[in-house]
Amino acid sequence: MESEENQLCLEQGKKMESTAGASNPSYTWDSVWNLVCPAKIKIFMWRALQSAIPCRSILANKHLKINPSYPACNQGPDDIRHMLFACKLAIDVWKMLGLELVIKQALKVDKAVRGLIANYTISYSPKAHVYSDAWLKPKYGYVKLNVDAGFDSDTLAATFGAVIRDHRGKFITAANEKMDLCFDSFAAEAIAVRFGLNFANTVGCSKIEVNSDSMKVEKKFIKKGKKMDDENGAHAHREIEVEPILTNHDTERPLQSIAAAAATGPAAGYAMLRLRECVVSRLLFSPSTSPICSLRRLLSATASPHISPNPSSFAIEEYLVGTCGLTRPQALKASTKLSHLKSPTKPDAVLTFLAGLGLSGADVAAVVGKDPRLLCAKVDQTLALKVVGLTGLGLSRPDIARLVSLAPECLRSRNIVSKLRYYQPLFGSFHSFLRLLKRSSHLVSSDLDKLVKPNVAFLRDCGLGACDIANLCIAVPRMLTTNPERIGAMVACAERLGVPRGAGMLRQALQAVAFLSEEKIASKVEYLKNTFRWSDAQVRVAVCGAPFVLRKSKESLKRRSEFLFSEVGLEPVYVAHRPIILCLSLDGRVRPRYYVLKFLKENGLVDRELSFHTAVMMTEKVFVEKLICPHKEAAPHLAEDYAAACKGEVPTNFRFT
Repeated sequence: MESEENQLCLEQGKKMESTAGASNPSYTWDSVWNLVCPAKIKIFMWRALQSAIPCRSILANKHLKINPSYPACNQGPDDIRHMLFACKLAIDVWKMLGLELVIKQALKVDKAVRGLIANYTISYSPKAHVYSDAWLKPKYGYVKLNVDAGFDSDTLAATFGAVIRDHRGKFITAANEKMDLCFDSFAAEAIAVRFGLNFANTVGCSKIEVNSDSMKVEKKFIKKGKKMDDENGAHAHREIEVEPILTNHDTERPLQSIAAAAATGPAAGYAMLRLRECVVSRLLFSPSTSPICSLRRLLSATASPHISPNPSSFAIEEYLVGTCGLTRPQALKASTKLSHLKSPTKPDAVLTFLAGLGLSGADVAAVVGKDPRLLCAKVDQTLALKVVGLTGLGLSRPDIARLVSLAPECLRSRNIVSKLRYYQPLFGSFHSFLRLLKRSSHLVSSDLDKLVKPNVAFLRDCGLGACDIANLCIAVPRMLTTNPERIGAMVACAERLGVPRGAGMLRQALQAVAFLSEEKIASKVEYLKNTFRWSDAQVRVAVCGAPFVLRKSKESLKRRSEFLFSEVGLEPVYVAHRPIILCLSLDGRVRPRYYVLKFLKENGLVDRELSFHTAVMMTEKVFVEKLICPHKEAAPHLAEDYAAACKGEVPTNFRFT
């Protein structure tokens, strides 16, 4: 600390020299120098009164570099007051000297004086009205966007943030960002406004009141709108309506003409409706690769944010066809759920929001077709909050768009965020969860606490791991959303068939018996016994080894039994202990390999001990490398005949030269 101390003393010494002779020494300084005590104590007191003690607060105020090795007390601000009087160690010293009460009283007076000075400074400051300026609620239907920036002139770094609240003052969302290089405070404030508008657009807010403390910036950014404070005010408040439209000038031209008509023409209400329909249609069905390329304000000063058109002028079925892109039958079916809509205000806001997520016109049409009631949702209070929550889980906007495309009802689900927080680790990743949604969207609409979690806990108790549960759900999407008692019945059925809890084949057994009635399972077991000439014990062995035989059709099982018993000459017990053969493709794998094996054995090209089961269970690569390629010279047509047999064109005789 010597370097900091010396620099402070040097600065204070120069200051004292420059003021020497300007006025008589004050009573305070006379009192210090007249004290009967060692000189070093007087000097220390003088340095304390001159703010020449190198504590962190003084060094920071004087923009002096602080050595990282300098120790600091974490009990309070590192200033002279804390160092000499308020710190616990300092209090212990005063207590030992018997001056504890004196110091406490002095600190109370000091605190009161500092508060008085602060209040005086605020009350008589040129910016006093800044401190008395309270947050005002936006008008109904709008959200308030407060933006601000901070600029460090030493490092040229800037930070800016935005807070969005609804018309009741309820917090919606907030964001902040840092910029390592910024030119000045005006640039920082400008970037803050731009950041806030982009952020508001991201979460789907379209009717916004912007509040910034920089009138200069708002004059640059928002050249139209209602001015709330005077030019000299510290706060600038402007009301805007942000509407995302395309940047193509040819696209904007008809919009601008309609906007002008809405502002001045006699049919302003109709023009507003046409403008809204034109904007939404172009957003959804334009060939532009980016449906939202910029933020624009349409009719901010001339149009009322709430228009109540004549109900007869809004036909929901025509709207669904013309604006949403539904077919006439789809629109007719969806319109029955939207008959209460009398205005396109909400649907337009929802369509614009969906376009902002990156959904194409075809995607939006599919979403509306699946969940027409989504058009009735409130963007600012429902949809935007869901997107913010999903973004907090690490999902990108394309991820959210895919989720909405597969399960539109997720945006209206109250607990979709908590569900996804549970499902992602369960299924391994968000993309695995999407694979499941492609099969069924029941996981989004089902009760997490009453159905899903109890079923998962029960399956885990049965010995299934997370990977097994995920694979089981992908194969049987309704497995986790069905009644827990039904899951218990499935496990009991698997146990009766010979697959106990904890067995490695339990997942396959549950997949095989899932949602099959007891009568169907009993009928299939009886058919297996008769077709393959198995006993009850042999049926249990076969089902335990390959549960999927229960899902094979009777015709498929009959063809396999005829081939294995009549052509291959296998015994029923052999098949019962190797039931996987029944689950392989008969024409694409089992039959062609049998013919190759038979051909090679008859011509002495392979060991006669090589079993049929071994040949069938080889991977395709191993089978070709071991049984086809080594015999190219002895049997040049073998590969060709095998390929034909795999396609169902089994040659009458294998050729040999």
